[in-house]
Amino acid sequence: MSDTPLPRRWLLLLLALPIALSSIYFFVCDDAFIAFRFVRNLLAGEGIVFNRGEYVEGYTSFLWVLELAGLWAVGLRPEYAAPALGELSTLVTGLGIAALARRSPHGAAATAIALLWWGTNRSVAVWATSGLETRQFSALITWALVFLSDPARERGPRLGSLLCALAVLTRPEALVIGPVLLAWAAWDRWLRGALKPALLIDLAAPLITIVGAHFLWRHAYYGEWLPNTYYAKNVRDWWEAGGMFLTYAAIEHAGWLVLPLAGVGTLSRWRQGDRTHVAMWLWAVPSYVHLAKIGGDHFEFRMFDELWPVLYLAAADGLLTLLTSPRARAIGAAAVTLYGLAIPVSHDILAFQRNGRGETEHMKVRVDTETSPWLHLFQPIPAMLGLYNRWGDWVIDHSVGIRHREHQMFARLMRVRYAPYARFEETGIFQPDAIAAESSIGYYGFYLHDLFLIDKKGLCDWTIARTPVEHDDAHRQLAHDRGPPPGYLEERGVNIEPDALHDTRDHALRDGEFAVELAPGAWAAFSAAKDPTYVNRAFPGRVVWDRTWLKDPWRANQGEGEPIQDTALHAGKTYTIVRRLGSFDDGVDGWTLEGPAFDRQPAEGAWIGQSPLGRWSGAGLLNSYHPSWRDRVTGRATSPDFVPQPGEWLSFRIGGSKDDAALVLVGAQGDLGRWSGQDNETLRRELVSLEPWLGQTVHLEARDEGERAWGHILLDAVVIVRP
Repeated sequence: MSDTPLPRRWLLLLLALPIALSSIYFFVCDDAFIAFRFVRNLLAGEGIVFNRGEYVEGYTSFLWVLELAGLWAVGLRPEYAAPALGELSTLVTGLGIAALARRSPHGAAATAIALLWWGTNRSVAVWATSGLETRQFSALITWALVFLSDPARERGPRLGSLLCALAVLTRPEALVIGPVLLAWAAWDRWLRGALKPALLIDLAAPLITIVGAHFLWRHAYYGEWLPNTYYAKNVRDWWEAGGMFLTYAAIEHAGWLVLPLAGVGTLSRWRQGDRTHVAMWLWAVPSYVHLAKIGGDHFEFRMFDELWPVLYLAAADGLLTLLTSPRARAIGAAAVTLYGLAIPVSHDILAFQRNGRGETEHMKVRVDTETSPWLHLFQPIPAMLGLYNRWGDWVIDHSVGIRHREHQMFARLMRVRYAPYARFEETGIFQPDAIAAESSIGYYGFYLHDLFLIDKKGLCDWTIARTPVEHDDAHRQLAHDRGPPPGYLEERGVNIEPDALHDTRDHALRDGEFAVELAPGAWAAFSAAKDPTYVNRAFPGRVVWDRTWLKDPWRANQGEGEPIQDTALHAGKTYTIVRRLGSFDDGVDGWTLEGPAFDRQPAEGAWIGQSPLGRWSGAGLLNSYHPSWRDRVTGRATSPDFVPQPGEWLSFRIGGSKDDAALVLVGAQGDLGRWSGQDNETLRRELVSLEPWLGQTVHLEARDEGERAWGHILLDAVVIVRP
């Protein structure tokens, strides 16, 4: 073993490398904000809960939550503290690699090469600032191995066990890694003839005590032995997805080159009586077999973060064993570095040309020698690209290994939409009975903190997490398979769907169905759920505006009304108009309007959200499709009375619902006639003889009576005509 340490300036430079590269990939993942909401509620005295009074463990990072709570208690908010902790953990992990490398027979060279490979790994840079506990977990595992692998450290077993316990509190994967590391340490001491009862106690006591206490606390607090996230994500075995994911990752990160080198390094160290690298294989094999079993991970390569430090050190030892001259070692280290960067850099050059949610959702980037001609220099990578692209497309189609750029763009979108609500943290926005349901609950739930929020994917909802998944694997979306059972959201009383905060009313109404002014220049957009009455009481004392107040929102969607005529053509015969009951061009022509379906009439064509209309006339018409409520509200429009005269016919244009809306002729004896649309937005001409009702006082009622799809009526050009 070489005692020559790496010069400090080189050590500092290599430790700074991944931190510098992480600035390129900076993002705070939407999922991190789920934990942040638990932190907020803990500090608010509500407990470690996502919703007030609902005890569901929707996080997998108990220690991370407590740390962030402590930092926020002294003034550092989690959205800033978490990335900073990630960067600090990156530094600590790098120091752990250096500490492990000091026991390498290759000394400073092993330290430098392992830190170089680790520091230039794109995935290491990606997960440095995500806001998740990923890098802290890697630091704990790395340092646990540092303490457990050094027989000269008197307190090493006890400290290693403590770090394994803290790792379990940080990520559940440590329930496999921690016991394997401790068992390996006991086996290693036994082979050295140094295994004693006291050492077994040192190895076992911290892990068993801390993890056991946490399990008991979890069961007492949440009523479950496992986190709710386990039930939400654990649908069934999915070896196909998991195998593709592992292969996809191995090709991208030159695993076909690094893994054999790590094998050589492991054997070399073993022959010298050092079994440190064996520990990596003992926990990595079952961990990644399990990862393949469950289908991989939703996030790209996050689950390899704790592997990279020890894998690269073993591979560095392997390279240094195979190559003996300084020149060959330098060339070999540089070659592995470049091979490890070849596909990631090619991918990111293309990925960073994509911007916004539309260009990055389920983003697929096909890496080939046409878009990245330099890959010809990295044989045999070109021969692997067909498999890499094909399997990469497949896993992304199933929400496996979703790429960083998509998460980065989604996080930016969510921050722009919901971070402005932070200005109302002290006063709050919603009534205690406001309930929403959402699929992406991170930024949304953190900034709309006083809103009771149902997680439609089940991470933070007990019922949804246990709802059976009936679709087959061909239609699965990893970690997004669960959904609310039929009627569940209605049963829970979901009544509001908040959207972004805007600077004007019209901007808010173009985002949501309704808008309310929370403060000057702060308009909250929101939509309604199933209960139309809730909108009127959601913001007491404030005026709620709906989309009918937008200025001409329908213009791009309406088509052109036909010119107004003095005659009406029906079945090839011309009729002369003798009296107009409703043209609806300058107003409603004396019709009485009731109910929200007829807000802001007449309409000037199709409302926002409605399909284009066909065959209406003039500048306006009655249109009971509501731009905010759509077909969920009802109403009635009643014409002035009129008395049919001999030879008169009733002519009108009608469209909309076939069953739930109609134009009704009403007399003293009740309904006399009824006409409706055909479930489309084209108004057809109807001609009705008034002969049966001569001399009676009658009127027309346009009735919108249904709350289902197509529950609206279109009415125009209501006239009395003669042949």
